[in-house]
Amino acid sequence: MGEPEDRSLGRLLVDAGLITPKQLEEALAYQKSIGGRLGRILVKLGALMEDKLLQFVADQQGLEVISLKGWEPDTKLLSLAPRDFWENHGILPYAVEHSTLKVAMSDASDIPAIDDLRFTTSLEVVPVLASERELQTLINKHFYKDGEAASRKRAPRVDVRDIAREVEARGAVRGEREHMLADLLNTNPARLVKAMASLLVKKGVLDPEDLSSELEETT
Repeated sequence: MGEPEDRSLGRLLVDAGLITPKQLEEALAYQKSIGGRLGRILVKLGALMEDKLLQFVADQQGLEVISLKGWEPDTKLLSLAPRDFWENHGILPYAVEHSTLKVAMSDASDIPAIDDLRFTTSLEVVPVLASERELQTLINKHFYKDGEAASRKRAPRVDVRDIAREVEARGAVRGEREHMLADLLNTNPARLVKAMASLLVKKGVLDPEDLSSELEETT
């Protein structure tokens, strides 16, 4: 969902009495600062349970809500699109009924994913809402070998100095940049990490939501 749709959803949730105006303001401020979908932020902040959010969105859009507990995706359906497609969009093929493909997703506003599947499969694609956590668990289970999913969630820690030495060895750091790099490495570690994270987010290398999840897991 984009920002206008998020604000509309927020107002609807307030009108329905599921969240307070203050909770909406806090979530929007968080979104403006960190980014991410409003619904996920509300759940993350404890303002709303995910099942209530899914049911509310389903009622608004006339969609079905499903539970993925005990369910396993059909390998034939998974072959309808590359692994990266399912992983990047955080969705899974749920079932085919006649000429309609039901796709389990936590965000039914992911129109590009729906359109891509319609084009590649020539099937009508209908979203069904499911828990984001359940979807991610199944994606990790089916697309990663033993231990690979865990390592993906918790990437090995990298020494900033090792990266700097490698870059310098390749000739990317010269002259004044060498002095600048030395000063940076001698600065406060907490400030350095914060600045690097901010820069990576701005350049689109690091997803704020993934960073937030990683911080929760490491605390």
